[in-house]
Amino acid sequence: MPSILLQKLLGDLRAARSQATTVSERSAIDGAIADILDGIFATGGMPEVGAVGTAKSALAVPSETQSERPMSKLSPFYGIGLKEACPKLLSIIGDRGNKTPQAPREIWEHLKAEGWTSNHSDPVHSVNDALRRRSKTHGDVMLVGSGKWGRTDWYSDAELAEIKKSVGGMGGRDRGDHIERTKAGMATAKLRGARLGPERKLSAEQTVQLLDMVRSGAKRPKIAEQFGITTASVNNYAKRHGYTLQELRAEGKKLRASKAEATTEVDTDTDSGETRH
Repeated sequence: MPSILLQKLLGDLRAARSQATTVSERSAIDGAIADILDGIFATGGMPEVGAVGTAKSALAVPSETQSERPMSKLSPFYGIGLKEACPKLLSIIGDRGNKTPQAPREIWEHLKAEGWTSNHSDPVHSVNDALRRRSKTHGDVMLVGSGKWGRTDWYSDAELAEIKKSVGGMGGRDRGDHIERTKAGMATAKLRGARLGPERKLSAEQTVQLLDMVRSGAKRPKIAEQFGITTASVNNYAKRHGYTLQELRAEGKKLRASKAEATTEVDTDTDSGETRH
């Protein structure tokens, strides 16, 4: 039976499954889907992988089917680990003329449609981790921007150099995407009251006031609020003047005790009719 006919039957069965109203109907359709997939693999074919951005992928199997149907022994992914399966999937996509980078979530959806299962709480993270390890050990896959992955043999040397230049150090995002995400993050930080930009500089007079507040026993949050700085900056200003907060507080405590003692002596001498100088 021609592979194109099997592909059409597979698509029809998957479309029909969503209309099934009973468990027995779904089970029957699932069995037929498994048989069709075995037939496709037996003829050397593979269920078509839809291009990125299409409404539906040929591998978009409902989640119930994925959990109920084991991976066929004829599947190209049977018996291999995730680190090998991810680049193999990209290779199959490329061989079909669709050299479109895939996000980890898209790769996982394709593998899951093949009956792949995972005990990880976040399978998409597992895919991303497997690709990163594969990139380091084999170098046949790479981040190409916007968190998507492709095969290195899809690109020329000049293209590879340009991709590495734009992606390097930015977690798989290209420069434009990195800028947009940074702006969005800054806007969100402002909404929650975060201070952006360099640390605020205090004048010499304000710095003296800050040190005096520490000596008086004021708490860091109150001091920080007073001058519009962070609590960490309170420590930093004290250190720049050769103090720790503990030393300033101890100094303030001694000054207050000395002042109280002097006041007591004056009061005592006044009562006795003498004034001490």
